[in-house]
Amino acid sequence: MGSYNKAGTWARKHTPPWAFNVYDVSERMGLSIRRVKFLLRKHQIPTGHIKRMVRLGNGELRKRTLRIITPSGLEMLLAAHAGLTVQSTIDDHAKRRA
Repeated sequence: MGSYNKAGTWARKHTPPWAFNVYDVSERMGLSIRRVKFLLRKHQIPTGHIKRMVRLGNGELRKRTLRIITPSGLEMLLAAHAGLTVQSTIDDHAKRRA
C-alpha cells in the first residue's frame, strides 16, 4: 500500500471524518506529497490547518500542524489534476503529429 510514513499515520488518526489530509490524497491520486502541495498552491485551492499538542519521546510537548482539505477542495484538486493531465496528453499528440 506504499511506504510506511509516520507523519501520514499520525495524520490519519487526527483528520476529522469529513476532511482529507495531504498524505491520503497523495496516496489515492498516485502522486507525491510534494506534487499535491504544489497543485494546492498553484491552483489556490483552500485548505485548513489543525493544530494538536504532541508529546515526543523525550517527554517534550510540541505543536504539530496538519493540513486538511475539504470535500469541495478535493473536487477542485481532482479537476485541476485531470485538466493538467488531459492538456499534457493533447500537447503530446500534437507534437507527435507535427
